[in-house]
Amino acid sequence: ARKSLKWIDDIRDGAKTTRTEIGLIGDYFNENKRKGATSCLDFINSSTITEGWAHGQMHLVCAYRGGGKTAFMIQDAIEVATLEGPVVYGTFADLGSEDLARRMVKSMCGFSSTPRDTNGVPEYRNAVSKMKSLPIHVLDATKLRGSRDIEGFASEVRKLHEKEGLKAIYVDYVQKVKTRNTKVRTDLDRLTEVSDVIQWLSAETDVPTIVGSQLTLGSEKMGTVDISKGGRVLEEDCATMLKLKIYKEEDRLKLPEPYASTPGAALIQIDKNRFGKSDLSQMHRWNERKARFEEL
Repeated sequence: ARKSLKWIDDIRDGAKTTRTEIGLIGDYFNENKRKGATSCLDFINSSTITEGWAHGQMHLVCAYRGGGKTAFMIQDAIEVATLEGPVVYGTFADLGSEDLARRMVKSMCGFSSTPRDTNGVPEYRNAVSKMKSLPIHVLDATKLRGSRDIEGFASEVRKLHEKEGLKAIYVDYVQKVKTRNTKVRTDLDRLTEVSDVIQWLSAETDVPTIVGSQLTLGSEKMGTVDISKGGRVLEEDCATMLKLKIYKEEDRLKLPEPYASTPGAALIQIDKNRFGKSDLSQMHRWNERKARFEEL
């Protein structure tokens, strides 16, 4: 408390400034900082001038319930951890750390536990071995339901970043995240506060934060926004917004060829993109066995 009061006094006395950065505009043309964290899909990497997730920004992944948000984020976290370095994965709903570990292994080999078929055992063991070696930190809020606040999560992430130098931050089930702000009264206010903290955290650490939420889809139809729950807040605040859609069998048959005859046809759309063209879409294949998206 004394430190906080002294900081405020220093601002009033002019010893500190509330501005976070002051410099000539020419100082900010740093081409070396442009490249982002490599995503798991070439479609995303090739659609952004940063060739991946832009640093210091919040990115949004949304879909209808069961539409592959968590699967995509798991797949992406593995890719970034493999190619770039340490990542942190925060889970805030019913997916605990043990379940998350099993799903990550399944994303790599198609098995979430030791397979009965002995032919698949070596592949499973290799996936487990690789997962144990990857620098993926899990912050599990499911076991401490009273501490699902974004401020606590941000504090832990800052400590990890200072220690290991994170390359990406993942926040799954953001609709479940709480805030310590006692003035918050509605879901809209709560999500606004959560979104602000995530943006500050991304900017402070200069690390991309990938957020998974179904709030931006009010129904199963692509493009609808559930404003009542605050979906518009995330959409307006994010730098990149992905929409995922895995086609059901009856809907897939209505697609033009070759997608009508492609099992697991899935659409990934870049609805918003501050670092490239927006409203881009590309068909992918949903691999049901591994629960992951594959490029056609």
